[in-house]
Formats: sequence, C-alpha cells, structure tokens
Amino acid sequence: MRALRDDLNPDALAAIEGDQVKVAVNQVILRTEQNLNEGDEVAFLPPITGG
Repeated sequence: MRALRDDLNPDALAAIEGDQVKVAVNQVILRTEQNLNEGDEVAFLPPITGG
C-alpha cells in the first residue's frame, strides 16, 4: 500500500488519508498495512457509500 500512496498526486493522497476513508483490497476492508499483488483490486470508500 505504501507504494500505491507514493504514486498518488498530493491532492488525491490528502483526500484518502485519515480515518474518514476506508481502503479495501479485493473487497476486504484493511485494518493494517498490506502488500499488494498483481491484479489486486483496490477501492477507496468515502464516509458515506451505498449501492
């Protein structure tokens, strides 16, 4: 995940940092840092999401 953050522009990084935005990898919300693998799906979930 750290490498992904390093690739984001500063505005995008500021938008996802903090406790408001949750990060999911392969449809599982992360609780800790996780290594990413080729083909992993990463989603940034804002405070209010719905289907």
